[in-house]
Amino acid sequence: MKNIKYILVLALGLMSVKTYSQGCMGGGSGDVVGVTGFIQPQFNYNINGKDENGKSLNKGNFTFNRARLGVVGSIPYDIDYYLSAEFSGFSNSENKVHLLDAYVSYTRFGKWAKLTMGQFKSPFSLEQNTACSGLYTVNRSDVVNQLAGPQRDLGLMLSGGHDSLGFQYSLGIMNGSGMNNIDDNTNKNIVGRFVVGPFKGFKAGGSFKAGKITPTDTEEKLNDIYRVALEGQYSWKGLLLQGEFIYGQDKLYSA
Repeated sequence: MKNIKYILVLALGLMSVKTYSQGCMGGGSGDVVGVTGFIQPQFNYNINGKDENGKSLNKGNFTFNRARLGVVGSIPYDIDYYLSAEFSGFSNSENKVHLLDAYVSYTRFGKWAKLTMGQFKSPFSLEQNTACSGLYTVNRSDVVNQLAGPQRDLGLMLSGGHDSLGFQYSLGIMNGSGMNNIDDNTNKNIVGRFVVGPFKGFKAGGSFKAGKITPTDTEEKLNDIYRVALEGQYSWKGLLLQGEFIYGQDKLYSA
């Protein structure tokens, strides 16, 4: 039977004009604490056909795809911080509120370099590092969810650049075990992304990730994982062309 999911989404601002996510590590000014967040209620309707008795199996329900609240600010000297939580229980199998981002950044060198430590989005993939408010679809694509993840991870990252400089870069050392998880091995993932904008409206770049994951059979060697991605986007008078290619290759010693 076909299972078709129709989604109706209404995004509403909660407390702040600005919506923060990875890549927006700038804090408030002075000792001012800013509150930010948004909600994304949605209606799902699943067309599942009928059972052998002719009874409809279609289902419809209202949910929250996202319901987020966070704080952002700065403290002396040159330290920014950001903390956000997901309050939608529909976003995880345990139906629990959970921490999304929690990091501090050293910003003394402005646009050129910023050092960030904590939990944040892994610097891999264009779509993964696009804020929810900037997505052109309700959810991220399956290839990004499958190959670019974990979307959020714990680690240390050096980043910098800006549109005005014509380039942006990020290089991180990450646990590789995903958000709110302790690293389950002694190795770290190396993740990086570099984007250039040689002229107005055009950007091109790439990402990479290399690391190891713990196999099911802990007596075996750690599995090797490799990811590479290429991205490009061009905007002109309201028209946007955007795409990316992600390739993954794993060397498994045990499933």
